[in-house]
Amino acid sequence: MIAAQGIPILSMYISFMQEVLGVSPVTFEEWLFFLMIALVLIAMMEVYKFAGKFRNR
Repeated sequence: MIAAQGIPILSMYISFMQEVLGVSPVTFEEWLFFLMIALVLIAMMEVYKFAGKFRNR
């Protein structure tokens, strides 16, 4: 599972793979942006699950 996530990330930082795939490294600001989106989605799902406990009673 880690390899499945690591291979695409590594391919962005290996120059040969950058040329083959036509990608470029993600900037620190972009990592922060994606992290914030992920954290918001996780928080929303936890609130949804918490609310579901009371709805099913």
